[in-house]
Amino acid sequence: MPKRIALRTLTGEEETKIRRLANSRKEPMRIVQRARVIAAMLDDPRLPASRAGEQVGFIGAPMGIQWVKRFNEKGIAGLV
Repeated sequence: MPKRIALRTLTGEEETKIRRLANSRKEPMRIVQRARVIAAMLDDPRLPASRAGEQVGFIGAPMGIQWVKRFNEKGIAGLV
């Protein structure tokens, strides 16, 4: 069984920015969708990254995993 990708602990500022991005109507949709993956995992810490990606509309499970990994490494800049 593959290792589950955990979302790292966010600062209060990061969480605020993620939630703002996830609800934005002005930012590019691809960035909003990526932020929604992170927001979904914040809302339900037991949610696997693959399922979070599927919930926000990514077709393949690896996409959710990819964006969580990038966010964990680079923060919000990793979603751009």
